[in-house]
Order: sequence, then structure tokens, then C-alpha cells
Amino acid sequence: MMATCLADALHEAVEDVLEKMFFAEAAPMDAETGPPEELLAAHVDFEGSPSGRLNLRITVPAARALAADFLGEEASDLSPDATAEVIGELANMICGSLLSRVESDTAFRLSAPVVAFETGPLVRESDGPASRLAALESGALRVCLVCESALP
Repeated sequence: MMATCLADALHEAVEDVLEKMFFAEAAPMDAETGPPEELLAAHVDFEGSPSGRLNLRITVPAARALAADFLGEEASDLSPDATAEVIGELANMICGSLLSRVESDTAFRLSAPVVAFETGPLVRESDGPASRLAALESGALRVCLVCESALP
């Protein structure tokens, strides 16, 4: 039951943040494991009840497009560091939105986002039940929630 609640809240948080802060629409897509891609990966650790980590992976073209929309600049004018910083903030916003939906009366402490460029699959078998895969105009995004305490 809790896993379903988390998955639903994650879907809502991803769509809400993308729409309101990045002017982007997230379309559902099938979770197929594809070839390795150039990705930006970000994670935000959080402490509270529950404690855990939000993981975000996004294709680089989609990351550039979202960063450009968020900053009101041309994607070609953005440095890789500026793009990574915006994607870290995206992970932070989704995590905050998710936690406020799940446990609005609980105080949480969020770490600073950690962001890195990597090559790998967007979808991983270890993503778990609370995850959201979304097609964006310029690529795709995968957001996963991992809680330290076992879900019933």
C-alpha cells in the first residue's frame, strides 16, 4: 500500500514540477532497457520519516532543453556546469514536492544535490516500485525513490 502511495505521489510531483517550473510536459513511456546513453544523474538524500534518496537520470539533450527553459536562455549558450546545476535543482524540487505530498507534517532534512555526467541505461532494474519514466520533448527522464526503511 505504501509503495503505491509513494509511486502515485512521485508521478504527481514530477509532473507538477516540470509543468510549473520548467514549462515542460512529461508523457508516459514504456520502461524498456535500451542502449547506454549520455546522461546527467542527480541524487538528493533526505532524512526524516522516511529517510532515503531520490535519484534522477535524464538524457543530456533533455537536460539542456529543460535548463534553457528554466533559465530563459538558449540551450547552445549554456555550459555543462550550468546545465548540471539546473538538473540538481530539478531533483531537489521534485524531492521536496514528493515529501510534502507524502508526509506534510514531518520535517525533513535534504542534502545538497549531487550531479554527474555518466553513460549508461536510463532504466535500471534496481529502480524499484516508486519510479517515474517520462518522455520529454527532447529526450527522457527517470526519477526513482529509494527509502531506507522497508516498505510494507
